[in-house]
Amino acid sequence: MSRILVVDDDPGVLKVIQLTLEGYGHDVISTGDPKTVMGLAREEHFDAVILDVMMPEISGWELLETLRREVGTSQIPVVMLSALGEVEHRVRGLRQGADDYLKKPFDPEELVARLEGIIARRPAAGAGLEGTFEVQSFVELIQSLDQGAKTGVLHLRAGEHSGRVELFSGRLTLARFGSLEGREAVLSMVELTTGRFRFGLEDEDSPGPPASDWPEPARVQPILLEAAYLKDSLGQVEEYLPPEEQVLEGRGEIPKIPEDLKEQPMLELFQLLEAHPSSLAELFETFPVAPNRIRLIVASLHKMGAVGSVTGDESTVELSDSLDAAIREFLQTAVFRGFSLEDDASGVRITCWAADSSWDSLAALLLSVPEVLLVDGVGDRPQEIFLRRGGTLHLSHSAGSFILTFALVSQLRLPLQEPSPMGGVLFPDELDSEVWRDLAESLIDNGSSVLVASPPGDQEFLLEVFQDLPRWRHLMEPVQDLEQVLAQLSLILPE
Repeated sequence: MSRILVVDDDPGVLKVIQLTLEGYGHDVISTGDPKTVMGLAREEHFDAVILDVMMPEISGWELLETLRREVGTSQIPVVMLSALGEVEHRVRGLRQGADDYLKKPFDPEELVARLEGIIARRPAAGAGLEGTFEVQSFVELIQSLDQGAKTGVLHLRAGEHSGRVELFSGRLTLARFGSLEGREAVLSMVELTTGRFRFGLEDEDSPGPPASDWPEPARVQPILLEAAYLKDSLGQVEEYLPPEEQVLEGRGEIPKIPEDLKEQPMLELFQLLEAHPSSLAELFETFPVAPNRIRLIVASLHKMGAVGSVTGDESTVELSDSLDAAIREFLQTAVFRGFSLEDDASGVRITCWAADSSWDSLAALLLSVPEVLLVDGVGDRPQEIFLRRGGTLHLSHSAGSFILTFALVSQLRLPLQEPSPMGGVLFPDELDSEVWRDLAESLIDNGSSVLVASPPGDQEFLLEVFQDLPRWRHLMEPVQDLEQVLAQLSLILPE
């Protein structure tokens, strides 16, 4: 039995073809609307298409061209039907990629015979197919096999890991990649950018009945949609993702899990890190889910303050040379300009204010502060940041001490009650431009310098708000870390 799509704007012709094909045991979907053809061809698995040439709005020629252009439908056999019987029309159809061309009126029995012959003779697309993921991505490859309703075994190798995917009529029956199985194996393969693959109709390496990862053969598209969701979700918290070699541990109790993450194994991974601190690289090898899922969970837990780097981990004990140099230069400039390096009310203070919409940028700055600089250790810093509460970080360096305070601008009270900071870092939005102007003026009048981070959206209002003020600087790039802020503030400290 084959699955056939029949397209003709004549209801009578459609009915005759459908009844004839079904009489021979074929599964038929018919449509008189050419606009629905490509949607059906992408969603369903057809062994052949019967296509009328003369149709309103979209002709059979146009549909044939589109079918042949798209990877997932390019190999489907197509038989053209037309009242145009001239040789040039037949030649046109064959040259555009049609497998056969029948002139109306036609004998339905002849149509079935020709169609079955084409299906039987046509080599399966993907048989003997091989290549590299640098040329054809895994997503393109698996979509092609899915949409072409192919049956066979896909072997692949990427780095130290090998994998296999078994398909039946384009549906997944088994997937293995490294230590992962089923859905997680496919999600892992989606990320491949290098490696080789080979697809064959038979698997001579594994004779006998095939195993199965799904109760019933699974569709490819829902897994690809989940991979896209994981990628988009990670993009929203990627700034909280630690380096792959940094050892992480679970801390305290996991906060309430956001609704959009409840389907992820958040608690299981948190409990694993509580019992066995591990790096991302180690989690990729030991936690039985795809790396893209692990990254999303770890970044989200880090943002919540539920995980952090292990105290004493070599990746956080020593400062980078560039950050060490930036701190020394900043503090030396502060001393030269009359500031004290003692950790008291007259010491060096940097105060940060953020709008609700720009809080994540401020959070990224605070989370970038290495733990070795924190006088009181990690404390509740991640939780304060996650809960959008203001706070204070006391920082100690061999060159001196300084303080970072942070708050939402909605908590602002002018005039400022605390001692004037040496520098103010503003993370504005466009909604309260008068508030930001008043805050910047207050800081500058009290001898502070102002660093303004790029807000989300249109930035033209920055010049309107701050352009005539002295000692302010626009940070054109997104705020990434403490080193960047200190280097920029050093350039505009008051004389």
